[in-house]
Amino acid sequence: MEAQVRCGPRAVAAHMQWIGKSVSELRKLLVRDLQIPAGAIAVVSRFGAPGDQVSEDYRMVDGDLLEFTRPAGVKG
Repeated sequence: MEAQVRCGPRAVAAHMQWIGKSVSELRKLLVRDLQIPAGAIAVVSRFGAPGDQVSEDYRMVDGDLLEFTRPAGVKG
């Protein structure tokens, strides 16, 4: 059992400890390590399926990949 978190090319190793954590908890925990930009949206995909935007209250489950991305059309 594990879940992964990444932002652009920066990734954090998959961990069991991410399971059950909310997006907002992970954002606060990893903002520096992943250099998550202000206003980044959270997208979760599972087992290679296309991702869906999720709320800050979403809780990670086994197999999730959480990506923090900029909304389309927003430059760096």
